[in-house]
Amino acid sequence: MLYSNQFAVGNKPIGIASLAAIARRNGHQFELFDCTQFQLVRDDVSESDWNLAGAKTLAFKAASNPERLPARTPVSYRGLIDKLLGSVDEFTATI
Repeated sequence: MLYSNQFAVGNKPIGIASLAAIARRNGHQFELFDCTQFQLVRDDVSESDWNLAGAKTLAFKAASNPERLPARTPVSYRGLIDKLLGSVDEFTATI
């Protein structure tokens, strides 16, 4: 499963946890690729964090204690796609 919400960090929606539990209970393997663990940066502006656009356009409240948020690995969109495809390859190799 792909959780593509780039503009949030921390706990995942309860729906994902519910789907994972149901899938596993019924004998299916479940793997989650969580995009929130990455900090998207533009290829042409290496330090520009695209995640910050969500904070502005979606009017997210800024964290009062950002030092407690999990660290996110900087990656370009192409790099994120490569990581997703690598994760899929690793997962399918175990089946």
